[in-house]
Amino acid sequence: MLDRDQLETFATVAEQQSFERAAAVLNVTRGAVSQRIKALEESLATILLLRDKPVMPTHAGEALLRHVKALRLLEASSLRELSTETDHDGPVPLSIAVNADSLATWFPPLLRELFARRLVTTPPAACCGARWSAASRPMPRLPRASSPSRSARWSTAATPRRASSRSFWQTA
Repeated sequence: MLDRDQLETFATVAEQQSFERAAAVLNVTRGAVSQRIKALEESLATILLLRDKPVMPTHAGEALLRHVKALRLLEASSLRELSTETDHDGPVPLSIAVNADSLATWFPPLLRELFARRLVTTPPAACCGARWSAASRPMPRLPRASSPSRSARWSTAATPRRASSRSFWQTA
């Protein structure tokens, strides 16, 4: 696999046509630029740059320069695509789990605030016996059984290593 720093250094030298100008653009020393180019050439077992004035890429260097430019375009495209998915001003969907103590104390006012400011779009699903309306107001709790129903029993067969394939609660 090609080292990204070496590739960027190579492309900068080829574009600037100078080791000194490339070092200034990359904010590194000229020696660091030379070492990166040498390491890249050794890893590819070919000469990539003609060290004349101005510095020019060889035939192999031109092929590698096209590769680096394609990588830059691909990265820029990916970043644009990702930024449009995450950088928006609209509300975001909300998926959370809250314990009963938090539901009884600090969570409802916080959730009302989030809905009022339109930071979230959907109310959370019922959890721990609580149900929420679209207006994010708590509804009366559903009655809870003091113990699991007779149709449910604890499965002792579910061990941590097998928990992913078996349910802890199994119906009889």
